[in-house]
Amino acid sequence: MPANALDFPGVFEQWKKMMRESGASENRETLEYTLGTEWPAKVLSEKAGETTLLSREGRGDRVVARRGTAGDVVVNGWSVDLFQRAAQPATKMFLTFNRSDDANRVQDILTALAWVNADNAELTCGAKYAVHCLFAAAVSHRPVRLKADVRERGDFFVPGIERAGGIELARRLVR
Repeated sequence: MPANALDFPGVFEQWKKMMRESGASENRETLEYTLGTEWPAKVLSEKAGETTLLSREGRGDRVVARRGTAGDVVVNGWSVDLFQRAAQPATKMFLTFNRSDDANRVQDILTALAWVNADNAELTCGAKYAVHCLFAAAVSHRPVRLKADVRERGDFFVPGIERAGGIELARRLVR
């Protein structure tokens, strides 16, 4: 090996440095694109007993919201259930064409934020989903008052997220 050869952590740091220096990692759009999320133009809602089902027009997804603050993620007084999958599909290259579960959870939070449709919506998150809420607040098209203790990224997995600016960019973008 040449004396200046980089190990894997060195290559990873160089990759992040190149992205920061390009300026592409300094904007919400790059982060939003990497997450594969969108700010819904229209959120459909349907009352189902004690819950309200939210979905993005033409997407077929479902987010369950309940009135009350007894939950890991609460948006303006609505407890929001985030995407859950029993197990990641074993399909080879699944994440090449599909979002990770963590990216789907960020989308669920964005859908709920768009549904409440309020500037400075209060987003309160427990430790389990604090990083998801940070990324959702960072790419939200409306200002969000984030109440979450985000110390590290933890096991949050979205391919390319560090190259897109990662948690540092998300913190800077939260208004």
